[in-house]
Amino acid sequence: MRRIVLVSSLLIVLICCSPAAGGEQVFSSHNVIPAEIAEYYRDYNFINLFSTKQERNLIAHYFSQKRPAHQPIPIKKARLAKIYELMKKQGAKIMRVDPEIMRQKVIPCPYYNRSDLFEIIDVQHADREITVKVFVRYLNYKTNIMFISQYGEYGEILSEKERLKMIEPSSISGKEIHEWRLVEGKWLKSEVDIRLLKEGVKR
Repeated sequence: MRRIVLVSSLLIVLICCSPAAGGEQVFSSHNVIPAEIAEYYRDYNFINLFSTKQERNLIAHYFSQKRPAHQPIPIKKARLAKIYELMKKQGAKIMRVDPEIMRQKVIPCPYYNRSDLFEIIDVQHADREITVKVFVRYLNYKTNIMFISQYGEYGEILSEKERLKMIEPSSISGKEIHEWRLVEGKWLKSEVDIRLLKEGVKR
């Protein structure tokens, strides 16, 4: 029997998920998933590595303001301008739990207040659905600031794989399950994630 507790946009599962049903194909490399899904995880990690929670809150505030489409956003730093564009793109890939209720929610990226990174460790394909299992690496403030201070080098030169290697797993690292669905030709990620508590903090 599975007990599930809903905490914000995260489901916490108290036992491991059941194995994939027969006939579903299992992959271990994100190279085999659609480019737009792989892009989502690259962008998520980039956003969290190269901005602080406070900066993402400020950007979310800009999204909540109504302004003419031609009016530029009041962000002058190239780094934050890029974060702004990535957050806007992230929001378009999220499938809300209840669109009618969430219509008033103006924050385009529902994970703007998290401080972690996702590393894809398993992918399961089904009919018009993809389940992605990720290892979650907690990003502490000191490391976050270090990456921001080295944005020119770490953001433009280092690969995502090299960046992830610089973040050591911690006692609050873990694993999550993310569900994607193909909707009108676009892959959308469920707003609700599943945290696997029984799998520990090791990759």
